Amino acid sequence: MVITLTCIAQKPLLAVLAVRDAIVRLDPSSEVLTSVHTTFIKLTLVSRSYSLAVPVLERQVCHFPTVTGQAYQNYHQPLLCAEHESSTAFITDASGFSKQLAYRDHLQFFLYGAMIYMALKKWDRALHYLSIVISCPVTNAVSKIMVEGYKKWLLVSLLRNGKVIKAFNKCKTLKLGRTFSALTMADVAQQASDCSSLCEVESLVASLVMSGAFSAVLLQSHNYNDTTMLRFSNPIKSLYSREQWARGKIVKEGRQLGVIAQSIYQSNHGLELSNEHFLFSQKSLRWSDNSAKSNIGTLDEAAGGVDIEEDIMGDMH
Repeated sequence: MVITLTCIAQKPLLAVLAVRDAIVRLDPSSEVLTSVHTTFIKLTLVSRSYSLAVPVLERQVCHFPTVTGQAYQNYHQPLLCAEHESSTAFITDASGFSKQLAYRDHLQFFLYGAMIYMALKKWDRALHYLSIVISCPVTNAVSKIMVEGYKKWLLVSLLRNGKVIKAFNKCKTLKLGRTFSALTMADVAQQASDCSSLCEVESLVASLVMSGAFSAVLLQSHNYNDTTMLRFSNPIKSLYSREQWARGKIVKEGRQLGVIAQSIYQSNHGLELSNEHFLFSQKSLRWSDNSAKSNIGTLDEAAGGVDIEEDIMGDMH
């Protein structure tokens, strides 16, 4: 009721605290996954109150609502006021605390939880939740929720390991050559790098220069207290050198393709897979068919001749 009214009023934040307190009071361990859990996590996402969902997400979800038969429900209905060792004793499919859960509800809970941890930049927890989403067993094809979880898992993995940040710093450093002709490492750090120290910036620039990502040189002064200077080459010369490098690479790959094509031709010839062999096989099949037909015709004629002779001999008698 509260959730419906707040959604109609477009104020989901009003229901977040009430639903969270209800979940914690009903099941302090929050070990049983209910439909309210998924709705609550979705409300925190819509209202952007990510930190309010952490107390529920930090608890380990281990069970689903217990499925009980009709006869069992009639003769055994535990009282809520009684002491229970586990919340699975009273949170059942007939207790009314949860709607009937489907396969997608389980996936949505962990996907929404991962999105909350992503918003809070807790990458390890986000990876854990996403790994649950993408590793759930399926009968046939994976669902759209699992595909979406896999996309987010790739993104979070890159952010967690810093590969996206390194690639971004590399891209910004490469763009400096379009504007400047020379820069100190301090200027590079200020313009295009998020590295904490100048040594890290210099290592990044040196790796780019040695890999040939851009045409530049590093100038080190005799005085080690002075910073290293990055000097870019002439853009026209660098463009010409890149064209020469690309042309040489194309020629080299063309030669390699020629060698591969020759090897394939020799292999086909050795395995009798060439076009000439196929044509010869087709002609051989035609010859064999024609010879078989001619043999059958000869036998038929011979059989007919025997019948005629037998008729003539009968007439003579």
